[in-house]
Amino acid sequence: MKTRIATLRSLTLVALPLALAACGDETGPGDIAAGTYTLRTINGEAPPTIIHMEQQDGPTFAARINSGRIALDDGAYDAELVFDILVDGDVFLAGQKAEDAGTYRVSGDRVTLTSSDPDSEPVTATLSGGTLTMSDHVEGFGVLELVFER
Repeated sequence: MKTRIATLRSLTLVALPLALAACGDETGPGDIAAGTYTLRTINGEAPPTIIHMEQQDGPTFAARINSGRIALDDGAYDAELVFDILVDGDVFLAGQKAEDAGTYRVSGDRVTLTSSDPDSEPVTATLSGGTLTMSDHVEGFGVLELVFER
């Protein structure tokens, strides 16, 4: 059971950099991307949303993202996802947090986030008005699309 919970925590931590990435040329004064964005949808569904569920011989384990936010300011970002680990549909670990920080750059409508974690790949998001959308394939779990609004 501890291994499955660790796997679900790892999945959520993998999803976080996806939720947090941006790259470009317009930071500082006049930065069109600056602001705080709140997670609105995960694969088209409003949170809370289950992003992974597995069952082998025994209980069913799931990871559910409850909320998230990304703050962009003067070329730096910090982000947070709040999630629960469920066992057989009941909350086993509540209010877990996956956090990340790094830098971002803006180029046109593209925002590239580069985590301070050297093991994370940069993530590029699209900015349209006050909506920041990012999508990436998470190995073993498929495509994860996150939409944040300012």
